[in-house]
Amino acid sequence: MLMDVGLLPIGEISGRQVGVGSKRQRCDGCDEEIAIGEPEVELTFFGTLVVHLHPHCAELYEAELRRRGVPRSD
Repeated sequence: MLMDVGLLPIGEISGRQVGVGSKRQRCDGCDEEIAIGEPEVELTFFGTLVVHLHPHCAELYEAELRRRGVPRSD
């Protein structure tokens, strides 16, 4: 899993934005492109680290964080 090798952070999410891709960006979860106009989730950790994800990748990632005992941020 990407968290186990340090490619995705393990910690409480400090911010969450849902919108559409405004530039060609790679999903940090699946490494596929988030195209311009495609739904995108940005999760912020530690106040500054932003992770860009497809909505379904964000759901899986957040579920894995909860499974590992990281509290849900609301």
